[in-house]
Amino acid sequence: MRNTVRSMLSGLMMTAVALLCLAAEANGGDQVPAKKAPFIRTTLTNTTPYAGEETVLSYTICFTGDAPQVSDLSDPALDGFRAEEIDPGRYVKSIPVTIDGTLYRGALVRQYRVSALQPGTLSIRGYRLRCLFPDGPPPAKSRNIVLAAPDMLIRARPLPEPAPKGFRGAVGSFSFGLTADRTTLRAGDPLTITLTIAGTGNLSALGAPELVFPPEFHQRLPVSALHLDSSKNRSSGSFSSKITLYPDQTGNVTIPETRFVYFDPLKNSYRTLASGPVAISVMPAGNTGEKSGKLPDSVPAESAAKPLPAFPAAAIALGALLAFLAVAIAGKKLRRKETGKSGRNREPLPSGLKTPQEMKAALYRLIGQKGVVRAESLTRAQLGTALLEKGVSRDIFGELEKQLESIDRMMFSPAGVSAVELERLRSDGERLLHLLQQP
Repeated sequence: MRNTVRSMLSGLMMTAVALLCLAAEANGGDQVPAKKAPFIRTTLTNTTPYAGEETVLSYTICFTGDAPQVSDLSDPALDGFRAEEIDPGRYVKSIPVTIDGTLYRGALVRQYRVSALQPGTLSIRGYRLRCLFPDGPPPAKSRNIVLAAPDMLIRARPLPEPAPKGFRGAVGSFSFGLTADRTTLRAGDPLTITLTIAGTGNLSALGAPELVFPPEFHQRLPVSALHLDSSKNRSSGSFSSKITLYPDQTGNVTIPETRFVYFDPLKNSYRTLASGPVAISVMPAGNTGEKSGKLPDSVPAESAAKPLPAFPAAAIALGALLAFLAVAIAGKKLRRKETGKSGRNREPLPSGLKTPQEMKAALYRLIGQKGVVRAESLTRAQLGTALLEKGVSRDIFGELEKQLESIDRMMFSPAGVSAVELERLRSDGERLLHLLQQP
């Protein structure tokens, strides 16, 4: 009997979740509480996106009469999502909104770009807002109302299997190109190759294709840049990566074509873009025009120095010894002082970080040492506010935010992580750990 009851309850709960999903899809991703104004309306542009595909989450307060003053009480819980807030502007404007035949005033208060990190059914919940409604002209008192936004469910679909070779998690609609700043140069001169991905999609989380160069070139680490159009709801802009090469040998060298693979959710299919090969002609090194380091054989008579006054050899030796001892003592005191400072306040940095998970754990441990409790459970906005209060600059937090986004992308990338990306993550991560340890 008990097993029968449990089975019935389990079936009812699963049915309720399914009905919520179907209701959200039928309403175009729109959840409105069944009560009178004021209330918060929660909307999603797509409740069944693919994993990695962006959808826009919006919170709109609907009211009648005078507009309220609003302040956030809690941010939405976005566990399992990559989220980026869209700034609606300093002054929130209200517009007429008709819902179920009733006319309200609607004001957009919060908006996010969200994308599921993995397929499955995910919940967005927990957003609350405080509203102050004036009961009349000043000095009349205001009504203080707390509003809770309806929860939303997203059913993230898995990307089709098998993924093509070279797919590194890009979802959207993109263009791709590979250019060289010149095609003819001399041996030893620098050559800059620029890879550019432009379009709409998860630009800040995608993995760029690896470039393969002939052994005749040695290269520096790539320099990447992301440019997003903040005025648009969907992530739109470009990602570029520049690599400087130095040819060691002369002759004609070809940089093979590079392919960029992405998933187009509008066409429900993968697409592959090719850059085409780049032909480079390397000529022998010419006269560099560098001056010889050899000193002249003789000194012109007019520049000859006057003879130094004669000093006893013993006096010169004694003076040199005293000067050396003074510098050594001062240096020892300075090193002792610096060692004391660092030894009291800093712990040694971890070494041998080899995986994104280890780097993420090391970053959160260091953030915890700064006094931020349970940093891993905070949103990026909450984490930024907490670190600013602990004296961390906005520039360092900006680098931390980019590093955490790179780690999340690597951890959930369907194509895995390349050796070049791991080395770049380790180099950037260790530098960031040193910055965070600064007092």
